[in-house]
Amino acid sequence: MISIFGVISKEAVVNPTTLAGGISEALNTTAFGLVVAIPTTVFYKYLAGKAGRMIVEMEENSSHIVDILKGEEG
Repeated sequence: MISIFGVISKEAVVNPTTLAGGISEALNTTAFGLVVAIPTTVFYKYLAGKAGRMIVEMEENSSHIVDILKGEEG
């Protein structure tokens, strides 16, 4: 997009072919960004869910240990 505005500011009459190159560049960077962002987000959600389940399991186990130490086995 920066290159498109650079062309527009330098030329009185803008050639559509020149603008198409800048638009293509902007669309390519957007597509590559999405290719990186989508799998990364899915992986993050997976790890966050796994960490949450581990936290719950640790809380349950620590509660059980405290009950044992108190003499209140269940």
